Amino acid sequence: MSPTSLTFANQNLNTTSAARTAVLTNNGSASLSISAVTATGNFSRTNGASSCGNTLNVNSSCNLYVNFRPTAGGTRTGTLTVTSNDPVHPTLTVSLSGWGNYAKATGVSVSASPASPASPGTAVTFTAAGTGAPAGTPLLYRFSVSSGATPTLVQDWSATATWTWNIPLLQQPGTYSVIVDVETNPGPTPDASATVSYTVSPLPPATTLVVDATPASPQAPGTAVTFTATAGGSTVPYAYRFLLFDPATNGWTVVQDWSGSSSWIWTTPAATGPYQVQVLVRTSPWVMFDQQVTLGYTVQ
Repeated sequence: MSPTSLTFANQNLNTTSAARTAVLTNNGSASLSISAVTATGNFSRTNGASSCGNTLNVNSSCNLYVNFRPTAGGTRTGTLTVTSNDPVHPTLTVSLSGWGNYAKATGVSVSASPASPASPGTAVTFTAAGTGAPAGTPLLYRFSVSSGATPTLVQDWSATATWTWNIPLLQQPGTYSVIVDVETNPGPTPDASATVSYTVSPLPPATTLVVDATPASPQAPGTAVTFTATAGGSTVPYAYRFLLFDPATNGWTVVQDWSGSSSWIWTTPAATGPYQVQVLVRTSPWVMFDQQVTLGYTVQ
């Protein structure tokens, strides 16, 4: 038998597919007597041109035609069986499978909890519900998020009707589109889609900033001075940036870029003069800074 399995394309319920073909070949040294050809499940044998009869001559082939007519949705399986007088293989089988199409969904709704807007760090659960398909029809859902023209897939097709967005602390504030697709039969094209807008709010900013220097100004060259920043007003982690003003060059230099470290150690240079240390603080990378403090420091 060739092939040993046949897979049918998706078929609507209670409709009959086009026939698919299995080929039976007699490679023996005597005529083959076929006593029965049967198909089980939602599959049936049908006659057609060059269909197998009761006898198959030596070195000859014939066709066995099979139709698929699903009576229920989902994966349907069956077996095509040929019974003959072959002394070694009196029974040959072909595995049969196909998908019976469920009735399509006609719509889908989606809700968010908590409702928009929410700050970064919030877990937001989106719940979808397909409509229009008969009761008991399995539904498949797919979730995507978009902030522009191209959506990003965040949860592929599955029976799970929810998706939780754990909004990262570094998520850019703005309005996002959460798209949910629904289908009853696997395939690239959804039955229906729905979109809900969700706004990510800016993080609460730092409202205060204090900077201390230890030891205090003035100090001699070669002194290790620790500048410590203390921010307040927000419940999320702060990021700090330290800059140094050099009177010799009349310019600012970033000496410690944005990080969670709230202190910076400066070894005072040999060149004396009035220096300045500026500290910036922010809670979100999407803003320049929330607060800034400039502290003068004299090396003498």
